[in-house]
Amino acid sequence: MLSGQGLFVPEQACKAVRWEAQTVPLPLCGQCCQFSPFRPDLLAVGTAELFGITGPGGLHVFLFAEAVSAEEHRSEETLRGRGGTTSLANNADSWRGCSVREIAFFRTADAVTDCAWSETNENTIATAGADGVVRLWDIRNRVSSGPSKEDSSTSVELKGHAAEVSCIEWPSVSRHLLLSASWDGSARVWHIPALKCTQVLPHPQCVYAASFSPHRPDLVGSVSADGRLRLFDLNAGVARPGGSPGQLEALAGGIRRHRLAGEVVAHAAEALSLDWSKYQDTQIFTGGSDGTLSAWDIRLLGRGPLLSFQAHGLAVRALRCSPFSSGIIATASYDTSVKVFSIGAEGPSPQKFEQRVEAGKAVPVTKRQPAGLVLSGEKVFDHHIEFVVGIDWSLFHEHLLASASWDRHVCLWSPLVAGAGSQPPPRIVPRQLARSTPGARGRIQAPSG
Repeated sequence: MLSGQGLFVPEQACKAVRWEAQTVPLPLCGQCCQFSPFRPDLLAVGTAELFGITGPGGLHVFLFAEAVSAEEHRSEETLRGRGGTTSLANNADSWRGCSVREIAFFRTADAVTDCAWSETNENTIATAGADGVVRLWDIRNRVSSGPSKEDSSTSVELKGHAAEVSCIEWPSVSRHLLLSASWDGSARVWHIPALKCTQVLPHPQCVYAASFSPHRPDLVGSVSADGRLRLFDLNAGVARPGGSPGQLEALAGGIRRHRLAGEVVAHAAEALSLDWSKYQDTQIFTGGSDGTLSAWDIRLLGRGPLLSFQAHGLAVRALRCSPFSSGIIATASYDTSVKVFSIGAEGPSPQKFEQRVEAGKAVPVTKRQPAGLVLSGEKVFDHHIEFVVGIDWSLFHEHLLASASWDRHVCLWSPLVAGAGSQPPPRIVPRQLARSTPGARGRIQAPSG
């Protein structure tokens, strides 16, 4: 195993505030987590009962801070409403003295499988539902009086999927759009101002993840149960049968279908996760149910991965590229671990490799020594005791990471900061789980990973 020593950043060189590790208890199994793109102190978490297999779920919003100044305190009061409670929905006593507090909670009839903050409105969060519905929530509806245990009917529903919605994303470039992926074998693009689906990206099997390129607003990548990575060009539609050149096929309601811009078998088993590099506009990373992590150049998919290696003992359920450091990848796995990898360019410099790619002279790919990228470091965190299914980097605090697990906890820590701030979260202590909800509806399909 590679050493993680080279991954450390000295405290004095880190631009971020030093964060002490936090372990936040959840009332249900953690399914996903995402930091707010507007505020440095907000984290959204999606939950589900019974590991997301059956029963209700919820959307939680947490406010966290290491030290609260008078100005920050006033900001918090404005957000919560004066006199509002900050107790947890399930156990207020466990939060005494803790710097992380729940400020909003929405209950759902089915599991929340993913969540995404709006890129245009700081109070809006989208959730992916096990019932096939995408929902938009305004967190101000649950902030004025603190967390609520009551069922909420305050969401805006986007219906169109015929099975569980597995992934949802609010792109940072085309901010008026929303992307969802589903077990019904499709990814859908929603036009939020009109609250309707405008484009469908068809797949032959379950789609587990989809993501807009942060560099090209018309390019979407996806991974699915057949192990393939697919790229869709939203500007290139499917020609209408018998139509004139340039005439595109449209479904009911003016929805357009789009053809593939490229595809490749990314993993021998199911492909479960993906993310785009935030620095290299042609690089995308995928994770498989076989525990492998692969890096791809979208211009050279047919030549194989730039790098592929066994990242985990079980499925790579989620992965995120660092928004601050090129080549830093965080992964969450069914083997209950979180890992942070350092991946660099093979050879003298990335620029020279790029020149060879442009000239069509990339090094031939082999199983033992893929071309283009090398794994240079690895750090392992084993604080969770159940499947880790959600992970995210903060956009404000450099190297601050959050992980969500089926062990009913979400953790925040700085995995790359050396010194006192680098201590990982303590290992989770098992808790007795509550009884299942009577009359809960079940689901019959789950990723084989």
